Amino acid sequence: MTQVQLAAALKTSQGQISRFERQSDIHLSTLTAYLTALNVTARIVVEAGEQTLTYDLTAGREVR
Repeated sequence: MTQVQLAAALKTSQGQISRFERQSDIHLSTLTAYLTALNVTARIVVEAGEQTLTYDLTAGREVR
């Protein structure tokens, strides 16, 4: 998918997509929207000692 196609899916500009891709620090909500537009399934897994927490970023999400 090109930046132009992704921008159209996210209702933003190609320039915004370019800036997003160069960022080193992003909000999870922004990452979720980006991944959803790319039709990607993603989870965050946190392991703390014996406990494992999983957060599904893209389940049931729709592109805004």
